[in-house]
Amino acid sequence: MGRLKQQKLEQIIVLVRPYLVALAKDGRTVTYSILQSDLHLPRQDTGEILGEVSNREHKDGRPRLSALVVRKDTGLPGVGFFGLDGVPPQIRWPQEKEVSAEVTEKRASFALEERKRVFDYWQKPPAVS
Repeated sequence: MGRLKQQKLEQIIVLVRPYLVALAKDGRTVTYSILQSDLHLPRQDTGEILGEVSNREHKDGRPRLSALVVRKDTGLPGVGFFGLDGVPPQIRWPQEKEVSAEVTEKRASFALEERKRVFDYWQKPPAVS
């Protein structure tokens, strides 16, 4: 657990997850700064919050919603995304050695593939009973 107490984290997740699901359904991404502004998230806690949301999604068999939250300079998630549960070891963060261009490319591919999985999952038509 990070800085946030469990109760506070749960209260924030109730706001963040639906926001990210709505983005997914619309096929959109959001920058960290806009997410923080829209939901009044403290900058220092954003990574912990997104990590918790995404790890829960992954545990429940869904793609990681934080793939939709991107840096404005790269259009990709920040390095914390690559420390989430289930990220392949060869691109996992933190790494003890300096990150090569090959790892950087593999991270970008992984993030873009995960973003596509998020869009595909949330934009599929609901099952008819």
